[in-house]
Amino acid sequence: MRLSRSTTTRARQLELLEQQLGTTRSAKCNGLAAELDELDDRYRLPLLELTMPVLKHRPAEQLTFVLDLLHRVTALNPDERLFDYALLRLLEHYLNSTALPATTGGKRKPKPSASGAVIDLLRCVAAHGHNDPGTALSAFRAGLTRVATETRNVTEPSFSPLDDARKLRSLDVALERLAALRPKQKQRVLSGVLASIHHDRRISIEELELFRVIAASLGCPMPPAMAMTSAD
Repeated sequence: MRLSRSTTTRARQLELLEQQLGTTRSAKCNGLAAELDELDDRYRLPLLELTMPVLKHRPAEQLTFVLDLLHRVTALNPDERLFDYALLRLLEHYLNSTALPATTGGKRKPKPSASGAVIDLLRCVAAHGHNDPGTALSAFRAGLTRVATETRNVTEPSFSPLDDARKLRSLDVALERLAALRPKQKQRVLSGVLASIHHDRRISIEELELFRVIAASLGCPMPPAMAMTSAD
């Protein structure tokens, strides 16, 4: 994962890594993080996806330890970053579906309705893909029109300030709800996400990272055209 560029935060992250991994391994993590900082942003998540098949051969207790440590390192950074979110969610999805034992029980949190989850999902996607509230709203409408046949009664969300619409906690809740949809419904939701992303005829790296997470969370294959897109 990427360590913080803040000297103070990075020092705290490295201190935690040293406590958990020892001096030699934490230094290795710091060196790999420096190499990742030099990597073109569009290749970050594809690189992760290439390494995932190797991880599934590790013991479950090691994978649980790594996931927990990644969450703890990320929590030390006060600035929410989309890449960190995407990395953790993709890693969780892959390991939980292939290598880690299934978990059951626990207190379930209230979930929004399916329509409410779609609105929260498209709102987050539109906000991350645009820097203007008006353009973000237009992208949201394009996505909603693709998903729903009737949109006149939908209360449109606010995109001002954009940072409120970009909060990723609401995306987590929405994806958890939408994961229970039937396959055809999931494909329709994904087509709405694509309509929102393609609204301005360009695909940013942030949108591509979000789309990877959404497609994986819904159990839908990544369209080849998206997988090979050169983001701006």
